[in-house]
Amino acid sequence: MKRLLPYLIGLSVALWLGGLITLFISLISIFRYNRGIGAQVGPILFSRFEPYQIGLGLIAVVLTFVWRMYSCSRAKKILLISLILAVTLSTVSYTYLTPQIMHMTTGQVIESGERFAQLHKTSEKLYNLLAVLVLVAFVSFIAAVRSESASGLLISQSTGKSD
Repeated sequence: MKRLLPYLIGLSVALWLGGLITLFISLISIFRYNRGIGAQVGPILFSRFEPYQIGLGLIAVVLTFVWRMYSCSRAKKILLISLILAVTLSTVSYTYLTPQIMHMTTGQVIESGERFAQLHKTSEKLYNLLAVLVLVAFVSFIAAVRSESASGLLISQSTGKSD
């Protein structure tokens, strides 16, 4: 299990980061092509992506916590903190911001454009911070794996076999 943890953590964080990048590129492309379609599709993409990212984030947090129990390092600490913060932001977006934006864009609520702009700006800032946190987590993950490889925790130096 100890050998499997870094692979599963790396996969979770890579899928999350890749998903964020895909989401950003897709939305930017759609909005440049047709703003009206972007306004319709954007909230739907976010509402579908958010449970996915929360799931990946929770998997990564739990596995990182277990991985830290085997050996603790600064890189693992940064990894865990950035993941916890990113999952928290994802949850705030999913439970608070996205439902309000979805409600406004489906025409169920007549609000001022000012309120929508405020929510959109908050969501944009949150997602930018989220992307930075997931990137920090990914870099920290790489540093943790390199550190363990260099210290022989991933591969036993005396036998050449994995732990």
